[in-house]
Amino acid sequence: MPDRALAEQRRATALDPLAPINYDNTGDDLHYLGRDQEAIAASGRRSRSNPTFVFSLKSLCVIDADIGKLDDARQILRDRLLPLDGEKGSYSSWCKAAIAFRGHDQPELKRIAQDMEQAYAGGETSASQVGYTYALAAISMMRCAGSGNPATNTISASSTSASIRIFRPHSRPTRAGKH
Repeated sequence: MPDRALAEQRRATALDPLAPINYDNTGDDLHYLGRDQEAIAASGRRSRSNPTFVFSLKSLCVIDADIGKLDDARQILRDRLLPLDGEKGSYSSWCKAAIAFRGHDQPELKRIAQDMEQAYAGGETSASQVGYTYALAAISMMRCAGSGNPATNTISASSTSASIRIFRPHSRPTRAGKH
């Protein structure tokens, strides 16, 4: 089924090649399938052709965080995403949550989730963003409670989705839905 979803996303891109979101959704689908280099290439193409498209930058940041390239993710956040989206912007926060999740920083995840609650109350972000950050914080807490070692526990989730799937950390990230 995931391969069919990818085929449909590629079809959507072919039907409307000027819609930048299609390339990013293709990248997210590839990331879900564990094809991270292809995902980076798909999101990177859009980022290069439209360097201010924050959705692409968020996708690149999250993929880097999910595959353990936290320094690269932080650089995208600092140098490219924050200047465009702001410190508490939805896409910046999505990226920060992915970095905090992969860095096992529960206090930061909680702070980001609380910021997203305030942003949602002000109509500045979606409910899925709030749920996403709280889900990552809860999973992070479950990892610690389950094994005492968050680096080896198998309870995890992809940073690219508000939906949750279980996998081994840094082995095969999943993508179970769209923002």
